[in-house]
Amino acid sequence: MCAQMLGKARLALSPPQPEWLHTALYLDGRGFTTGATPWGPGVVALGIDVYDTTRWVRASDGRGATIAIGDGRCVAQIWTELHTALAGLGIELDVWEKPQELADTTPFSENRRGLALLLPGRGDGIGGRPPGRSSD
Repeated sequence: MCAQMLGKARLALSPPQPEWLHTALYLDGRGFTTGATPWGPGVVALGIDVYDTTRWVRASDGRGATIAIGDGRCVAQIWTELHTALAGLGIELDVWEKPQELADTTPFSENRRGLALLLPGRGDGIGGRPPGRSSD
C-alpha cells in the first residue's frame, strides 16, 4: 500500500509526459523514490526506506519529514501522516485514494488493516526468500 501511495503522489505532482513516464518510481540504495518532482519554485521527492521502515519527504529548500511505516501501523495512519507531512511543506495532493490492481480496494483513509512488510534477511517468506517459494 505504501508503494501505491507513493505512485499516486508522483502522478499527482508530476507534469504529464508521453507514455505515462511521469508515473515511474525509481529504485535507490535504500528503497523506492519518486525522484525530484517539480513543486513551486523548487522540487520535492518522496520515498520509502525499506531498511529503516520509513517513508520520507524532502523538499529542495531543506525541509522534510519522516513517517514510520513499521509493524503495528495501519494504512489509514500512514496516509493521514503523509498528508500532514506534505501539508507542512505547503503541498496539497489531489489523488484518488483507492488502491489499483489489488484485491483490497478500501480507500487509504478508511483502511484500518496493518501493513505487511517485506523485511530483508528473513527466511520465513516475509523477506529473505519470495513468498510461496520452498527453501533449497
